Amino acid sequence: MQWVETTTTVRFNEIDQWGIAWYGHYFAWFELGRMKVLERFDLLPKDFAAAGLIAPVVRASCQYLKS
Repeated sequence: MQWVETTTTVRFNEIDQWGIAWYGHYFAWFELGRMKVLERFDLLPKDFAAAGLIAPVVRASCQYLKS
């Protein structure tokens, strides 16, 4: 299995009053990772469309654990 790693900066509006990243933003960050995987293989969403393909996310889940 190949790994793709990316980083992002958590912005002020993405944290709660205790300075912890709010869980509601996690899936937006997952999408950044998904785009990074496509980029790693030189694929762009427009390439899928041009080929008549779609790649929707049909199921996503997350288990929230304390750090």
